[in-house]
Amino acid sequence: MTAKSYLKLLVITIVLSTIFSSIYFVNRASAATVFTSYITFNNTKDATGKVLSNLSFKLINVTGNTIQGPFTCNSTGGILLGGIANGTVYHIDFYWMGFKVYQTPDFTTSATAGAENTVGPYTCSRLASNVDGSSVSALIQNATGVSFVNVTFSDKTLRATLEATGVSILIVSHGTDLLPPVKVFVGGQDITAYKKTSIDLLGNYSKAWYYDSANRLVYIKGTHSSPLTYEVQFEPSGYIPPQQPWSWTITIFDQRIPVLLLACVAILLIALIGGAYLIIAGRS
Repeated sequence: MTAKSYLKLLVITIVLSTIFSSIYFVNRASAATVFTSYITFNNTKDATGKVLSNLSFKLINVTGNTIQGPFTCNSTGGILLGGIANGTVYHIDFYWMGFKVYQTPDFTTSATAGAENTVGPYTCSRLASNVDGSSVSALIQNATGVSFVNVTFSDKTLRATLEATGVSILIVSHGTDLLPPVKVFVGGQDITAYKKTSIDLLGNYSKAWYYDSANRLVYIKGTHSSPLTYEVQFEPSGYIPPQQPWSWTITIFDQRIPVLLLACVAILLIALIGGAYLIIAGRS
């Protein structure tokens, strides 16, 4: 091969290398432009319009079925998502205390590449947020055909009226500022004594409840013939129920002795002394 041929081959190699390198870097640059997008999530609210501070969500790519998240709903700073092309549709799943919050119609958003996409705020009509700042929330577990009519919280008592066909299950979450329930009512009936030792046992009863102490969750089941009102009464943390006079105790030598027992002993001693005195007096 002549020197001219070598030179020609070298020029061709340089040209081809330049073309392929250009294509590679152009693709890299295009990818950075086409597949980067911000989604700004405006807060999610409950049916009463309160912002949900204990809700999270996941974004699921409808086409690729990839999942991003979970993200908190009270974050409005934007979420950077990679691999988003123009018109990519995402389905949004909401979660509260680990429970998926169902809603009809489904929440979806379409992301446009290279732009900031603002979605929301959404309303979860089957979720009640903190109703007075005391960390009390409520969720309807079997969401199909069930809805909140009204939810209130006052004087450490949560009242939630539900509309449903058949059975409904209300889950109430409380913060550390409250003790476990002291009274539970369904439809005005006191079912406090219907407390079960396992959540699985609720299926055997038309009205019953269960308390998950580890997560501070109250599960209450009721059966509907009309709208049904659930009521849960709490006590504040550190609360000590007042004792009846006959249950008071005093401590003697590190032994707790009921006051009533001491009174009985004192009366018995007085009776014995009085009886002995009468006997002695009668003999003299």
